[in-house]
Amino acid sequence: MPPSKWKFTVTPFTEEEERAIGAVDPKYEAGTYGRISPPGVALSANPERIDAMLSMDVYEDDLFVVTPPKCGTTWMQEVAWLVRNGVDLEGAKEPQV
Repeated sequence: MPPSKWKFTVTPFTEEEERAIGAVDPKYEAGTYGRISPPGVALSANPERIDAMLSMDVYEDDLFVVTPPKCGTTWMQEVAWLVRNGVDLEGAKEPQV
């Protein structure tokens, strides 16, 4: 049960949903994610992770790349980096620390 300070609730996935996720992602560990409401999206069911996420510092110039799995996340991160760095194609080749 989430702490009362949270403005949402976490509901565990059903056994059927857990099996469906496990069929797509063999590394998925049952019970590690659940549905939050509102708005009803998936989120880690680990209270420590949720607290860390809700208490992290967010800055005005932060950029979040949020995509479904297997939908070009790495490609979108590259595009976002290029846009934020003036399409510096040579700089994009260098390792980022």
